[in-house]
Amino acid sequence: MDDMLNKKIYMEHLIRKPDFSMACEHSHAHYEFYYLHTGKCAFSVNNTLYPLSAGDAFLVCPDDYHYTCYEGEVPCERTTVYFYPDIISSTFFNDYPELKELLSKSGKIVIQKDKQPLVQELLQKMCLEDMQTDSYSFPLLSLQLFELTMYLKRYGLFVYEKAKQTVSVSDDIEAVMEYINLNYHLPISLEDAAAKANLSPTYLSKKFRRVTGATFKEYLNYVRIRKASQALLTTDDSITQIAVDCGFNGSNYFKDIFRKTTGYSPREFRKQSKKN
Repeated sequence: MDDMLNKKIYMEHLIRKPDFSMACEHSHAHYEFYYLHTGKCAFSVNNTLYPLSAGDAFLVCPDDYHYTCYEGEVPCERTTVYFYPDIISSTFFNDYPELKELLSKSGKIVIQKDKQPLVQELLQKMCLEDMQTDSYSFPLLSLQLFELTMYLKRYGLFVYEKAKQTVSVSDDIEAVMEYINLNYHLPISLEDAAAKANLSPTYLSKKFRRVTGATFKEYLNYVRIRKASQALLTTDDSITQIAVDCGFNGSNYFKDIFRKTTGYSPREFRKQSKKN
C-alpha cells in the first residue's frame, strides 16, 4: 500500500486464507474497488456487514470506515483497485452523471454472471498494466478504470441488504434481522424468529415494527425480493425456481409481491435488466 503515496491508481491481487483477519477498522482518502474471485467473505463498512460470494464486488468510498473478514474453508482470491477521486475528471462526470452517482456510496455490487468474465479479464489487464513503468501506464490504467466503471453501471446491481446492522438497533431486533438474512430461503415465521430472540411473538411483532418501520412479514419479503432480483440478474434459473429458492411457497404469490415491490413482473425485470 506504500505505492499509493506515489501512484493515483494501484492494483493488488492477493489470496487470503479463511482464517485471515484484518487488524482493525480503517479509512483512507482513496476509493477501493474489491472483486472476489473465489471463496466467501464479509465486508464491514460504517458498522454494517455485507456478505460477499465469488463473483461479487464491493466499492468503498473515501473516508468510509471498513474492514474485511474471511470465512468458510476455501481460500479467498481477490483483486483490488485503489484510486484517488481526482483522477476522474469533472468533464467525465458531466458527460456521465449516472457514474458519479454510482461512485457516491459504498456498497455491494452483484455482477451479471455471464458478464463476470469480462470484468475479470479487465482486472487482469489492469494488473499487468500496473507493472509497467513507462509514461503510458497511468493513462492506460485511467482509461481501463473508466471502462470498469461503465461495466459496473451496465452489468452490475448495487444492493444494500444488511447482514448485520449495529447502529441504533437493539440486540434482539438485530438478531431477528440477521436471522431473516441468513434464513430467508426457508419457511420461517414470526414464531420462529421470536423463539430465536427469546421474545413472545406479540411483543416481537410490535417492537420490530416500532424499531424498523416495517412488519416482520414486510421485512422478510423485502429481503426475499432483493435476493430474487439478484438471481434474475445473475442466473438463467426459471422464475418458479427462483421463487422457491428465495422462500416463496408459490410462483403466483411471488409474482404479485415482486410487482408490488419493484413495479415490474419478474419477467419484465429480467428483460429490462438485460436490455440496460
